[in-house]
Order: sequence, then C-alpha cells, then structure tokens
Amino acid sequence: MCGGTHVQATGEIGFFKILHESSVAAGVRRIEAVTSQGSEEYVSEELGLLNEIRSLLKNPKDLIASAKNLIEEKHQLEKRLKQADKDRANQVRNDLAQQVKEVNGLQQIISKVSLPDADSLKDISFALRNQFENLLLVLAADINGNPQIAVMIGDKLMDTKKYHAGQMIKELAKEIDGGGGGQPFYATAGGKKLEGLDAVIRKAKQLVS
Repeated sequence: MCGGTHVQATGEIGFFKILHESSVAAGVRRIEAVTSQGSEEYVSEELGLLNEIRSLLKNPKDLIASAKNLIEEKHQLEKRLKQADKDRANQVRNDLAQQVKEVNGLQQIISKVSLPDADSLKDISFALRNQFENLLLVLAADINGNPQIAVMIGDKLMDTKKYHAGQMIKELAKEIDGGGGGQPFYATAGGKKLEGLDAVIRKAKQLVS
C-alpha cells in the first residue's frame, strides 16, 4: 500500500479500521484508514457515541427497532403538519373569497395574511384567479416572520390591460425593502421589512383607485 513498505511485518500495524474508500483517478482507488492506537481511539469514540444514542432513546433492548420507530413517528408527524398547513391555507383562501369587493367592475381582494410557506401563497392566488374572472388580488403575507407579496390579475381583467402585476409588485416591494417580479398576470416579491406589510396594503389600495 502507498507504493512501498513502511513496517517490518503486518503485526506492527495492529488493528486496522477502514474509514473511507473513493476513486481518485481512472482505475485507481483511495482507501483511508486508522491503525494501532489511532484505530483504538476511533472505536472508543464510536462506542461512546453509540452509548449516548442508547441513553437518549431510554436504553432500548433493540436499538435499531427503536430508531426505526422514531423515524416513522417523525414521518407521521411531518405528514400531519403538512396536512395542517394545507387546511390552514384552504381556510385562508375561503376567508379571502368572502372578502371580495365589487369596485368599478373589479373583483377586488387586498388583504394581509399569515401563511406557512410561499407555496401556499401561490396556490391561494391561483385558486382565487380560477374563481373570479375580474380578480385584482394583492396579498401582503407574513410567512414565518418573512414578508412576501403576491399580485394576481384575473383573465377577463387582463384583457383590459389596465393593470400589470409585474409593475405593481415593483412599487409594492419598496415598502418591505425588497424586490421581485413575474408575469403580467402574476408577480411576487420578498423583502426584509415585515412591519412594511401594512404600508403595502395602503399603497395597493392607492394603486387600484
């Protein structure tokens, strides 16, 4: 190994523990290992880590089974949390649909909301667009403490070319010290200034009027 001999006999190496194996060139593999006292220290550290894990899991008889159960519980909790977030977003969407105002032929929704993630903001915007042809939607969203804005314009309203979501979002994003963009009918922006969301609502109403 290493192209040369560095010990008189393999017994001098003592315990030999391979740590890594990888490719370094065509037809050439690299093996990294610890030997002798280094290998003993490595094994001691690994046993210490194993004992710590046992202790954290309340010293189960079957450590692997306990770890698998913990992973499955985590998976189930994640599914429940995801469903809870989805239910929450659906409730927000339903509440917003009830808030629609008919103003000069517009089906207007301008609102501040709290949502679990950016995907929810997008899903709600498109769901409302499908529901209202003349929709002009501006959402100022608090997403886990981060400000985001979405502007959505309905199909029928787009034909009038009175409003452009991308242009509106650039103006609104200034209120949260951010920036963004998108398509003429849908645009989003993120920023740093959470307290600016109220100003976003005020400016949105001015832009629409």
